[in-house]
Amino acid sequence: GDLIQNGYYFRDDLVKGFQNLQAALHNEGYLRAKVLSSRTNFNKKKDEATVTVTVEEGPLTQVRRIQFEGLKAFSDFELKKHLNISINSPLNQKTLIDSIQKLKSYYKERGYLEMKLLNEDSSLIQYNSTGTQADIRYHIFEGPKVTVSAILIKGNSFTKDYVITNSLDFDVGDTLTPQNIASSEANLNRLGIFGQVSISSLEANTHISERTITISISEKDPGLFRFGVGVNTRRNLTTRGFTGISYNNLGGTARKLSARIELSYPKDDTYLEKKFIGSYEEPFLFNTKAKGRFNYIKSDRIFDFTTEASFKNSRNSPVVQSDRIDFLIEKDFSKHLRLTWTLWSWDVSKDTSVPNREPNINFTQRQIGGLGPFFDLDYRDNPFSPTRGWYFSWDLQYNSPELASSKAIRYWKSDAKVSHYIGIKRPHWVWANSISGGYIRNLNRSPDSGIPNSRIFLLGGSNTVRGFGGTDTIPHKIPGEFEIKTSNNIFVDARTQYYMLKSELRFPIIPPLWGGVLFYDAARVDVFTRQNGRINFRQPYRHAVGAGVRINTPVGPISLDVGFKLKPINDNDPSNSESLQLKEDKARFHLSFGTF
Repeated sequence: GDLIQNGYYFRDDLVKGFQNLQAALHNEGYLRAKVLSSRTNFNKKKDEATVTVTVEEGPLTQVRRIQFEGLKAFSDFELKKHLNISINSPLNQKTLIDSIQKLKSYYKERGYLEMKLLNEDSSLIQYNSTGTQADIRYHIFEGPKVTVSAILIKGNSFTKDYVITNSLDFDVGDTLTPQNIASSEANLNRLGIFGQVSISSLEANTHISERTITISISEKDPGLFRFGVGVNTRRNLTTRGFTGISYNNLGGTARKLSARIELSYPKDDTYLEKKFIGSYEEPFLFNTKAKGRFNYIKSDRIFDFTTEASFKNSRNSPVVQSDRIDFLIEKDFSKHLRLTWTLWSWDVSKDTSVPNREPNINFTQRQIGGLGPFFDLDYRDNPFSPTRGWYFSWDLQYNSPELASSKAIRYWKSDAKVSHYIGIKRPHWVWANSISGGYIRNLNRSPDSGIPNSRIFLLGGSNTVRGFGGTDTIPHKIPGEFEIKTSNNIFVDARTQYYMLKSELRFPIIPPLWGGVLFYDAARVDVFTRQNGRINFRQPYRHAVGAGVRINTPVGPISLDVGFKLKPINDNDPSNSESLQLKEDKARFHLSFGTF
C-alpha cells in the first residue's frame, strides 16, 4: 500500500502485503508456500516498528505430465502447442490459469461454443508425495461444433430483414464463433437504429450441431430533433446556437437523412456567422458493408488572415462564403480499423466584406477539389474518456485542377497522429500523450500558385496548443500575426510542415464527475517560400503549460483549460513606427467538449 511504501506502518496494508507475497511465490512455482506468522516490535518511543515475517516456501513444483480427457475434435499434441505450460518446467499458477483460458478460446474460436473444462477445481492438479512434481489433467467436454442452419429475426416491426442480415458477419452454413457474434452485434449497433441487439441459438446447450440463430432487436424512434445553445472562447467569446433534424431509417432501409443549422455571434465582431449542413448516408453501398455518404455544407464566417488592418480592427475582417460537397465511402474492417475514402470533395469559396461595412473586399473566388484516404486505428478502452490504450490516424489529400480546383491550386497534404494512454496505479489517474505531424507541398510552379490559406497549418486552441488560439483567426495562432505578412492572399507558395506534442496528467477531484489536468503543449510550424526558402520565425518552437478541469458526462467530458505561453512575444516597441504595436497575451482560456 501507499503508506508502507512511503515508510509508514499500517497493519491492514501489511496483511494485504503478506497475501500478495504468498500469491507471488505460488506464481513462481512454490504452490505450497505460505506465510506462517508475523511479528511487530516497536521502539521505546513507539514511532518506529520492525516487522518480522516467517515464510515457508515449500518445494518447487515442476510439471511431470500434461494429459487430456474427452478429446474428439483435436489431438493432445495440437492442444499442447497452444499452452504456455511445458513438461519439466516450474508450475506457475498464473500460467496455469492462462492455459485454461487459452484452451477455452481455442475451442470456441473453432465453433465449439459450449466447450467446458469439467475439473477447474483442485482435481486439475495431482501432486506426488513430496509435492515436487505435478500431473495436470484437463477433463474437457467439447460439445458440438455449432454451424448456422437458419437465421430468425425478431423485433423488427419496421426495419427490413435485409438490413439486419447484411450487417451479420456469418451466413447459413458458416461456423459460429464468439468473434463473428461480437462483430455482428457491433455492426448492428453502429447502424444507430436499434436500442438493443442480442444474438443467441434456439438449440443452446444441446447436442445439435446445426442450429437456428436468433437475432433479437428493439427499434429506436428513427426521427430525431435537436437544438442547443452555448458559448466558446473563440474571438473573445462567441455565442453559439444550433438546431437539427434527422431521420435515421428511411423506409426501414437504415438510410439516413439529416439537416443542421448553426449560428455564431462573435463578441468582438458583431457579425452573425451562419452554417448549414445537409447529409445523406447509404448504409450498404453496392450491397456491401461499406457506407456511402454525401455532405453539403454552406457557411458564412469571419476569417482573419492577410490584411494588417484586420489585425488592428477585427471589424474590417473579411467574410468567407463557402459551398462544399463531399462524396465519401466508409468501411469498418474490424472494430478497431476504419477507412474513410473521399471520392471527391469540392469547396467553392470567396472573400467578401461584411454587408454595409467598409472597406469593400471582393477577392477572387477559389475552388478546391480533391480526394484521398483517412485511416484510424483505435485501441482505446473508451473513445470519449480513455484511460488506457492507443489511437492512430493518418490523412492524405490530393487537390488539383483535374479534380475541379482553381488553375493555380495543385498540392498534396498529409497528417498523422499517435495518442497513448497509461493508467497510473492510483484510481482515475491517467497520463495521456499525443504526437502529431503534417506536411503540405505545392505542386504548381506558376508564380501565382500556392496553398489556400484556409488549408495551411495554423495551430492553437483546445485541440492543438492551449495557451494560443482562436478557431479561424490568425492573431494568437502558430504562426501568428507577428510572423505572417503577405499582400497577395497566399502565404505558403512552396511547402509547410509541423510537428506537435501534447502531454497531460489527468487526476480525480471528486470522482467520477469532476477531474483535473496538468498539461504541456508544444509545436513548431515551418514555412518555405520559393523566393527565400525557410521563413525565419523569431520563435519557431512555441509551447505552453497549464491546468484545467474536466466535467465528465455520459457523452464525454467538458473541458475548461487555462494555458500559459512560455516566452510570449512582445512586439510593442514604441521606437519602431512600423511595428504593429501588438503584444501577445500571456494566457488564454479554453472551453471545449472532449479531450485528445
